[in-house]
Amino acid sequence: NNSLKLTGILMFIGLCLHNIPEGIALSSSLIFNQKMGIRVGIVMTLHDIPEGLAISAPLSAGGTKKLKALGFSFASILFTICGVFIGMFAYKIMNDLIYASLALASGAIIYIIYQDLIPQSLNYINDTQLTVMIIVGLVTSLIIISI
Repeated sequence: NNSLKLTGILMFIGLCLHNIPEGIALSSSLIFNQKMGIRVGIVMTLHDIPEGLAISAPLSAGGTKKLKALGFSFASILFTICGVFIGMFAYKIMNDLIYASLALASGAIIYIIYQDLIPQSLNYINDTQLTVMIIVGLVTSLIIISI
């Protein structure tokens, strides 16, 4: 139970760090091209659903009350909103910082996936199921990105 809670907390922290540059990317895309920004916003919204589950599921399975676990998921979205405001107000000043923060966010999420999520998943599903789910996730992501 404690390792599941820890996984949920690490996911929350990692996704909060990930969501700030995600918000900056959203505001940047809106500033660059409003139509593209709307598409990016839609994709990010779809992308946030499994992110929320990645926070609330291990917390809930680890004994945290479901409403509190859900609250952590919604709280992580506030960091996206902060990122949007940062991007809106500092776009011209922080152009290079935007790319660096996107790389930082990507690195944080990749670390959490390989360090915690995949090993935890193997406690509940077998190697084949995990491989299939990773492939389905990658293919789904590629389809969403290409729309």
